[in-house]
Amino acid sequence: MLIAGKGGAPCDTDPVAARMYLLNQNDLGEYNATVDQDVEEVVGAPGGYWSSSAYWQGASGSYIYSAGVGAKPGQGDALKMFTVTNGLLSTTPTSESTLLYPAGATPSVSANGTSNGIVWTAERPEAIGVQPGVGAAVLYAYDATNLATPIYSSIEALSYTVPRDRGGCANKFAVPTIANGKVYVGTQNELDVFGLLGTQSGPNVYLGNPCWAFPASVIGTTVKEPIALANTGKAPLTISNVAITSTYYASDFAQTNNCPASLKPGAKCVIEVTFTASVALPEWAYVMITDNAVGSPHNIYLNGVGTE
Repeated sequence: MLIAGKGGAPCDTDPVAARMYLLNQNDLGEYNATVDQDVEEVVGAPGGYWSSSAYWQGASGSYIYSAGVGAKPGQGDALKMFTVTNGLLSTTPTSESTLLYPAGATPSVSANGTSNGIVWTAERPEAIGVQPGVGAAVLYAYDATNLATPIYSSIEALSYTVPRDRGGCANKFAVPTIANGKVYVGTQNELDVFGLLGTQSGPNVYLGNPCWAFPASVIGTTVKEPIALANTGKAPLTISNVAITSTYYASDFAQTNNCPASLKPGAKCVIEVTFTASVALPEWAYVMITDNAVGSPHNIYLNGVGTE
């Protein structure tokens, strides 16, 4: 059994890094005042782990994958691969990503038995302490035997001028789920489903911000933010409706836009959203965009807070 926690700087007496502890699940070792009675301890992430590891048995070896956080907030840590030999982990990573994950990541593995292993991670591009966070979630896929370069990411431009597969507003601790040839990533404002697309000939919606958090504002004072909407597809985007929806606070949010009924491929328009707090509490709403692209209605998640 492998376990790691929020050790490392500044929470631990060891300023170098957190430890990953390998235990005998039938004999956990019990308490000892002078020494940890575990099977093995391996130096892990500098700032500890807010995530779990993944395991895969490949054709030529067994592997553990983990991604913690850096020693300072937002510093991040790489996705690291450790090999497992005769029941022990390699003392150092045998492969790691060049990308650093600011909030860590819990990887998932898909494979055809012991072959074609792929390690999937969902990145939150902001640090653990940033609340609520407005960056888009990024899905990465790595060769399970070599983490040096992703074989796919949702922020690749592919054949488009901007990323085609941009995700929703990133959550902390999101774990990619793989089933029936698709990868599912939960975000603050939507469930993103990734899969094989084949040839695409229709329109595609790309939002400059999948969500927006307004700075704290005095009650009755209006703050605003322009958010771009682009058609990154290959056919006209028909926009039939843009509206604010909210269970409780719809009247405190508003939008205006210059979006035409039909947006040409490669063209963009702007939705300007405003917030006027009426209470000294957090408030939230959605801009709902009804169109003819896959995934309609698309949404922008908004939140703000008023102060006295």
